[in-house]
Parts: sequence; C-alpha cells; structure tokens
Amino acid sequence: MAPGVYDIGSGVEALARIDIAANGTFTNLGPDGSTIDGGTWRSEGNMICFDLEGDGPNREERCWRNGLPDADGSFLSRRVGGPEHYLVIPVEEAKAPVV
Repeated sequence: MAPGVYDIGSGVEALARIDIAANGTFTNLGPDGSTIDGGTWRSEGNMICFDLEGDGPNREERCWRNGLPDADGSFLSRRVGGPEHYLVIPVEEAKAPVV
C-alpha cells in the first residue's frame, strides 16, 4: 500500500476515506473531506499498520495484511489478529466525494 487516497468499504459502498502521506502520517476523512482523526503508519511487505494519535479504547496500533491488487488497483485488506476485512479502492481524485 503506497501513499495516496483510498476508499475503504465492504463492497460497492465506501465506509471511510483515508489519506496516507509519504511522510509516515495518515488522515481519516469524512464524506465532505473534513479531517476526522489521524496518526502515523508503517509498512512491512504486504502489511501496513496504523497508530491513531492519543490513548484510549480502540486507539492502539492495528495492522492489516493486504492482498494482491485487482486490475483496477483495488484489494482486500484483513486485520491481523481480528475478523475485520475491507475492500480498499484507490481514489484518483482526492477531492472526489466518498461513494
């Protein structure tokens, strides 16, 4: 997973949008493009880990294993140590609305 903007969903409907920056930070975005929260990220091979800023419930680092991309660049990402899995879709226009 490279720096860029991605929609995260469970199929055709996006649930969230994330902007992954080359400097090791990320921002979770709302449907209108506003910042919800963010933190830092790191990757090793096909695994990417996100660590939200701050402390508290559900703010610990979470890692995901990414599958191979389809022809359109989308791929399945599964949480390491958890049951969650999502479809990740690259967004070509960062200002495009969340679908």
